Amino acid sequence: MGYSPSKFFEMKATLITILSLCIGIVVLQSQQVRIVNMMPNAQSNETNQDSEPNLAINPANPNQMVGSAFTPNLVGSTNAPIYVSVNGGQTWLLNSIVPSQSATTGTGDITNRFGTTSNWLYTGILRRPTAAGASTTMDILRTNNFLGATAMQQLSTRNSPDQPYVQAATVQSGAGIGADRLYIGNNDLGVSGSQTATIDQSLDATVGTPVIGANVIERRTPLNQDGPPIRVAIHSDGTIYGVYIQRTASSGTIRTANVVVVRDNNWGSGSSPYSALTDPGDSFAGRNVVTGIQFPFGPLL
Repeated sequence: MGYSPSKFFEMKATLITILSLCIGIVVLQSQQVRIVNMMPNAQSNETNQDSEPNLAINPANPNQMVGSAFTPNLVGSTNAPIYVSVNGGQTWLLNSIVPSQSATTGTGDITNRFGTTSNWLYTGILRRPTAAGASTTMDILRTNNFLGATAMQQLSTRNSPDQPYVQAATVQSGAGIGADRLYIGNNDLGVSGSQTATIDQSLDATVGTPVIGANVIERRTPLNQDGPPIRVAIHSDGTIYGVYIQRTASSGTIRTANVVVVRDNNWGSGSSPYSALTDPGDSFAGRNVVTGIQFPFGPLL
């Protein structure tokens, strides 16, 4: 999907909730902020919107960064580009290794994350063009050389999800040490019914052929669908949190919703993942942390 103000408002509501949960433990410090134009100098005359940017920093080497946006394919390339930097973001280059073809946006939605220590880069995209007859096609990709010329490897492809948002972490100790755990929050509009908040995941994304499965994390019945943003946070001890917006009412362009947090205590594994946190009000998995929020969903006037 492209940029829409409705996505902005739902993402804003989600981010406000996350910040409010963290405010008791976060210490704010004065820092200098440097604004960087990531567009390489060689493409400085381009006039594309390049909206919805995303930035990934390699925890194993913070000088290595990968950015993405709705950036068109370069002339003569059949792949969409990512922005790459090896000097902490001081300078950037475009590397066309994302298998998606669009002369106007490169891809649809796109996000990236590195494993903690593995140096693997994982990317979730809405591919252009979509599969025949599909409204969206979500591809999960990876590469262990984001600076190289080889196109990223496709790990999975699935029709109908929206807003793939990638998180990854390398297991540091215990069972599965060295494996990359990969999570992709997405709004799966292809499910039967309105429970669309979903997390696709692999418990070992570094193997030759990773197994990637989808978990619906919505346990209640939202109105028509959940909101587009489904986000995942990973703790190194294997605790996984997910947050999503559950729509409950609609009137004109105004939506009413609850912000719901789910948790899994063991990397999202087991027979009933993301059910460790229940709400005292109805005993369903997923805690209603904010209820009855309202926001506009539709074009800004």
